Amino acid sequence: MRFRLTLVSILFVFSVSAQNGLHSPEKILSFGKHIYELGFHDKAKYEFERLTGTPQFNEKTQFYIDLCRIELEDYLTFTNNRYLPHLRYAIDKKRFESGIDVIVSPDRLEITDTSELSLNILKLKILSDIRSKKFDDVDKNSIHLFGSEGSEFLLDNLVERVDPSTKSPLFAGILSAIVPGLGRVYTGNYGDAAASLFITSIFAYLAYSNFFDGHYQRAWIFTGIAAFFQGGNIYGSVASAKIYNESQRELTEKKFWEYYQKSKPLKQPNKIVEEE
Repeated sequence: MRFRLTLVSILFVFSVSAQNGLHSPEKILSFGKHIYELGFHDKAKYEFERLTGTPQFNEKTQFYIDLCRIELEDYLTFTNNRYLPHLRYAIDKKRFESGIDVIVSPDRLEITDTSELSLNILKLKILSDIRSKKFDDVDKNSIHLFGSEGSEFLLDNLVERVDPSTKSPLFAGILSAIVPGLGRVYTGNYGDAAASLFITSIFAYLAYSNFFDGHYQRAWIFTGIAAFFQGGNIYGSVASAKIYNESQRELTEKKFWEYYQKSKPLKQPNKIVEEE
């Protein structure tokens, strides 16, 4: 009996110790960082805040709380002076990834010439400038940071933005006014071009044939139908050119973000802090 009580006591103490170990500040901090990496930023924020009043709560812990707030789009004023440049970078990175152009002031590039943070802020500036169809001397001198393949892609993407391959809506309309469907050939819509030429030609021929045979009433009806389809053909060619131009712009943007997601050129702000 006394042995059983002793065994139960030992198991109870071991269980309590294990529970305390799982909820130790070190474990909470590690778990918070883990779920932050998984993208559960609200849960991670809660775990970091649990460390308040423990030896594990310091400027870096507050930095992680602020990072969670940024991921949750809470951009209130931060008091973490030591990591303020990192937080500004995190905010700009978040906004950039949301499709907002970011303006990086020159003073932010002078944290230290070789610091990981400075290099990533510079890369963020270059990427944002390219999306804005800008490219200054700083960008030109630092594009090599993306490697040979990355630099080549980004420069090509910039050219596609500044000097895109476009079709003139006016020219497309004029072509279709001369020959039905020719404007659609110009924009690469060969099926629509063939249909426009066939339908408009049919009614134009019927109009001509009835005029020739003296059936003027039917001739004018077919003329009106032919004119209707020809007007639609001209309008469609103009619209086709506009659609082509928009699709080219969207393709350029799509390729940019595919490169960004695949290569991940910008380092996460928490990784920069952990490596410092």
